[in-house]
Amino acid sequence: MFNHGVNEVRHLLKDNDSPEPEFNVNLVTAFSVIVREPKVEVDVMGDGNLSGQTTQKTTQKTTQKTADIILDAIKDEPTISRERLAKICDISPDGVKWQLKKLQEQGILKRVGADKGGHWEIVENQ
Repeated sequence: MFNHGVNEVRHLLKDNDSPEPEFNVNLVTAFSVIVREPKVEVDVMGDGNLSGQTTQKTTQKTTQKTADIILDAIKDEPTISRERLAKICDISPDGVKWQLKKLQEQGILKRVGADKGGHWEIVENQ
């Protein structure tokens, strides 16, 4: 009963060089599909050796972009809360907490005062 949709999904994923999808057809009136991203191997070091580091590079770019958004928001509003930063960045409060910790460890950002009533300062001599 799902044959047309299943085949179409398989063909589209194959055309995209994606791994084979996983289907759950045990549901009563529907089915679910688990689709995984294709593993892209690139020559990161330029030495002819391929490695699957594309996801890592994308994650690093996304992390840097999120850090930049956080720093811009703190410049505008030094007393901004983690919850507000989470909404601005569209990530979880734990993700913001992790980002803030990393920025502090890198010496880019410091907290002045208490959690409630304190503020963030961006260290200018980076």
